[in-house]
Amino acid sequence: MRKIYTLVLTTAILASGVIGGAAYADLIFNDSFNAASSNDLNSELATRQTGIIGQVNYNECWGTGNGGPGDYTTQVGNPSNPDALFFHTTGNNTNWSSLWAGPDYNFAQLTGYTNWDYELVADPMREASNTYWDAVASDQPKLVFKIGAGYPDRNLASPDINSGIVFELGDFVDASGNLYNLYDNGVNLASGAFTSHQGNYDLKISTKKVVSGGYDIDFFLDGSKIYSYTRATDFTSNNITLGGIVEYTGADRAGTQIFDNLSVNASNAAPVPEPSSILILSAGLVSGLASIKLRRRK
Repeated sequence: MRKIYTLVLTTAILASGVIGGAAYADLIFNDSFNAASSNDLNSELATRQTGIIGQVNYNECWGTGNGGPGDYTTQVGNPSNPDALFFHTTGNNTNWSSLWAGPDYNFAQLTGYTNWDYELVADPMREASNTYWDAVASDQPKLVFKIGAGYPDRNLASPDINSGIVFELGDFVDASGNLYNLYDNGVNLASGAFTSHQGNYDLKISTKKVVSGGYDIDFFLDGSKIYSYTRATDFTSNNITLGGIVEYTGADRAGTQIFDNLSVNASNAAPVPEPSSILILSAGLVSGLASIKLRRRK
């Protein structure tokens, strides 16, 4: 009889949605950017990209695509920073003071997943000496890691930065401090300081489907959660955009933004229940346990 009661209890718990592990988790997309030096961001895709969606080309904004006048500003395998996506932003020419690229793929078209992790390692300002960046640089450099609507288009100077979820990292006020800014559809969610260090920074945006609709969104910097909120709306489209910016435009102002190991993982874990639902379900489980005890006493 004990085995029957255990089965009844387990079934009730799983049906409630309070406990539910991921039925499966998939590597959707990964780009190591490991390639020989090239101005073509789509060089050697077959050997550097993995994931269930296969090979994905990159879109760029006006002028920096293959053969364009600013083609040299976006590269893979640059000798100074091999095995990475390399942006050379410059204030000498305002056309190249902001650079944009991203995989030509709408991740919203993939169904059956509730939890998503978008992650990369990056550096907002790698100096020519290859030493680490900090805010004493007067160029006001920053990098952008964006998911959601709006993506690089060769007919545009820049993507719609006021749509989707945006993670900015860099020096936002000239030589005054290292800051991050977080946005959703142009609304500033949070800002804060971070400490510069040797090597790249790890940036991650995690989204978890909520039962009532929308997502719980978490931002991570170097493995530490820096902000969380609930987004009430779903993603009607979801593209990844990478950007490099030098805010100060003038002679001899330049920066190098580095992006590496771009990765998208997804699973179909049970959606996050709302707190009120948890209370109701918990009460139901307690009632169920009491019923089982009564049955066993007969």
